[in-house]
Amino acid sequence: MAANLVFEYRTEGGTLLIADAASAAHWAGMQDDGSGVLVLYMGKDVHKLPKELLQTSKAHRQLKKFATLTEAEAFQERVLAAFRKLHPQAARLPRYEEAPLYYVGSERIYSVELRFSTMVDSVMKRLKSDAQVLAFDKQRKAQALFVQQEGGSGVVVVDAEAGALAVVKPHYSPEASPAAIAKALVTWRPSKAKAKITLDGLVFVFQAAQSQADVARVNWKKASLAQAVQSSLRGKLGGPLHVADQAAPGGAFARLPAGQYAISYDADADIGGGASVVRLSWTGTTPRVVVK
Repeated sequence: MAANLVFEYRTEGGTLLIADAASAAHWAGMQDDGSGVLVLYMGKDVHKLPKELLQTSKAHRQLKKFATLTEAEAFQERVLAAFRKLHPQAARLPRYEEAPLYYVGSERIYSVELRFSTMVDSVMKRLKSDAQVLAFDKQRKAQALFVQQEGGSGVVVVDAEAGALAVVKPHYSPEASPAAIAKALVTWRPSKAKAKITLDGLVFVFQAAQSQADVARVNWKKASLAQAVQSSLRGKLGGPLHVADQAAPGGAFARLPAGQYAISYDADADIGGGASVVRLSWTGTTPRVVVK
């Protein structure tokens, strides 16, 4: 494949998502997936909390489920306020300031945690390989290619004319530049494709921990990716995607021919001193109907 566009990105490791605009617009990342939020609270003297906060007769562990994160957070604050009255001396450990765990000295006195499922949780439970296509919203027929990666730098290479996109993740700090990696892809021959995915022509590559709203807000100051596609991305052929609080880009987007793509994956290709490579190649078939 030739290289019309080359973008370097950086990841802290985890799962990379490759999806078209129609599907990516429904990706919620680490946000609550809407299946309900649990408030789990336990600790010393939990039975002394106000009766309206107690859910079971168990002395140390209480659990209440809410339909929305907002409702759960409001209840969490009520429980925390009640615990503070019972144990005003308890405090979070300085090294774990974000954790909702409260101690007196080295003894944990109480905790009030929120637990909810996310799209990332759902995908991770279903992944059986390092590169796999999964539907993450069956109602909207939204799907993506999920790729497991270690931390470090990688390169997204796009051949818009031929209809090809490759994500190259060197195993070590690469001596080869992004341009050299793109050049090596010209003669590299991928293994036989074992999967396919249909794309609407505008493809996004970013960390699965990011939601579509995160991507839209950081890159285009829009509330959603759908808004960005309709306004900020008209006519653009591609570009880097940034992540909040990270200087280096965390992904990329590019325009490709709409239609079906064959997927090849090599966990140890002889590129850039050794790298994992996932490549999408246009098969020339017609595009699907855009997901609403």
